[in-house]
Amino acid sequence: MKTNLIITLFLVVLLGCSKEDNTPVPAVDLVGKWELVKFTVDPSPVNGTNDYLAYLRQLFSYNCTEINFYYNFSADKAFSESTESKCQSGTTNDTLLDGKWESTPTELSITLDDGTGVQQTQTYKIDLHPAQPGKYAYMDLTMSNNGTNYSLSLNKL
Repeated sequence: MKTNLIITLFLVVLLGCSKEDNTPVPAVDLVGKWELVKFTVDPSPVNGTNDYLAYLRQLFSYNCTEINFYYNFSADKAFSESTESKCQSGTTNDTLLDGKWESTPTELSITLDDGTGVQQTQTYKIDLHPAQPGKYAYMDLTMSNNGTNYSLSLNKL
């Protein structure tokens, strides 16, 4: 009787343990247009604020009420950063930076030409989050450079 109880408990525990969950995590495709929704810098480089996105919007706000920044990743690995501004004269779209991008599951590298022919590459730790009902897919990017920490969040449009 005792042996049957031990065997039964052993089988319940053994059968109750599920195998590793093989449900795939939905992948997030970087290709497309992403809106910059957060950009912080620590320590603060300007005016005592870590909110660098607010600072950029202030810089670009001359005669404009709404300024949005976008990162654009194309399938051919081309990258651009652009703005869309609603100004007194109408809506304007400008490309700020052009370059190329590469990624691994944990890193995103963006290489830009600074206008002088010098290539500069910035590599970010990437944390991708798939879309959920009622929510955008989004990514968080972090990078440290010479003691300054950068943190960006982008929503996929």
